[in-house]
Amino acid sequence: MLQQLHLNDRKAIASQLEITLEEFDHLVGSANHAYDFLRIMGSFYGKEEISEPTFRTTAEPVRLPVGSKSLLTQLGKDLLHMGRVLPKLPHIYKNMLGNGLDYRVPLTFRVDCIVDAQSAIRVNEVEGKDGASALMMAEQLAFGLQPFAETTIGRLIKALEKIYLVTPRKPLHAAFIRADTVNDPYALNTKRYIEMIRELSQGTIMCEIFDTNDLENKTVTPDWNKFSAIFNETNMSPKEIEAYGVPMRNVLAAGNYDAIVNKGVFALVHEPALKKFWEKEIGADRLERLQSLLISSRFITTAGELDAARKEGKVVKVTWAEGNMMIANRSQGVAMPAGKVKQSTDERWELLQDCLKRGYTLIAQDYVEPGRISAYLRKRGTSLEPVSWYNRLCVKYVNNGNPNAEVAPNIHLTASEVTLGPDVVPAGRACAFTAGILS
Repeated sequence: MLQQLHLNDRKAIASQLEITLEEFDHLVGSANHAYDFLRIMGSFYGKEEISEPTFRTTAEPVRLPVGSKSLLTQLGKDLLHMGRVLPKLPHIYKNMLGNGLDYRVPLTFRVDCIVDAQSAIRVNEVEGKDGASALMMAEQLAFGLQPFAETTIGRLIKALEKIYLVTPRKPLHAAFIRADTVNDPYALNTKRYIEMIRELSQGTIMCEIFDTNDLENKTVTPDWNKFSAIFNETNMSPKEIEAYGVPMRNVLAAGNYDAIVNKGVFALVHEPALKKFWEKEIGADRLERLQSLLISSRFITTAGELDAARKEGKVVKVTWAEGNMMIANRSQGVAMPAGKVKQSTDERWELLQDCLKRGYTLIAQDYVEPGRISAYLRKRGTSLEPVSWYNRLCVKYVNNGNPNAEVAPNIHLTASEVTLGPDVVPAGRACAFTAGILS
């Protein structure tokens, strides 16, 4: 496609971009290669019949700040150790987080970060329900950043083989439970995810997806004893899932009900009254590292505190909404003090006032403005669009074994994804989703 452009046209575009013709041709070729790779591996979002990527593609992966590799690798270890001691929290603080949490550490989790204007990385939240695992893996492969064995799925297969002693003669059957897979645009990611697991495991790990609507209507009645590994990727509590006959001993992830992904944990890490608890359980050095990376947070308990948080320029988030956990996992449960985004409107702050009246749990978090990152975006396969956009950084971790065993396993950082967009909250199809290079 690139060769269809006359040499003089390419020279003119390269001159406008202030790069050489060779650089221009290389960048467009790289962008087209990544685009085609993602198109063949997908779709990852939306409707399956839409084969073209539903987001912008960068010409190159984003190089992250110097020191990011060691920083984020250590963060995974620190979060694992933090998660392992959450069951020991005093009951008063467990009650502040919410009812019915699963205090076991999930086999995999994702961390959402912001790279600020000074190139410092700050952790925004930890996610248990990940709608982009397969896409993040594909992005790494599209730019040739890692071999299959080190990808999220490669590491997951090794972990499952270790936990369940999987062999060709003893295959593993795993189940993913999702809500409304017909309409959920993220369901495609899970479908691609399990296809990749089956392919890379050479059929020794077989996965099935179950829809909560089918389970509730009893149009599907699985033999749950068949599935040794079960991933709850819904907003449903362990108790609700268990009502379908799912044995909790086999559940490796509980979505929003995994204690480690509860946003209120950030407030507890910064709680002065828990300083001695954390130092005893995880050590002073680990606590200091977590406090420096996890954005400072505190609980909001009154309407006055919510008003004060807005005046102080804080971000406020719903962390727990029993009976409506969807709001705790979507941007509609967030209000921001600045930016031309819906999260900063009066209506959003009024919504959180209503959430507080309903008894939902809220935290106030320091506002960290994302820095702008410059990149070239693919433009119709023949040109490039230079942008300098706000960022979000997502990092995926996989434990190499049972994270709740007596001895903690190693934990691997398996993928990093950068979202670039024109707003301080980069989201939507206008954004670019690409791989990050840890430096």
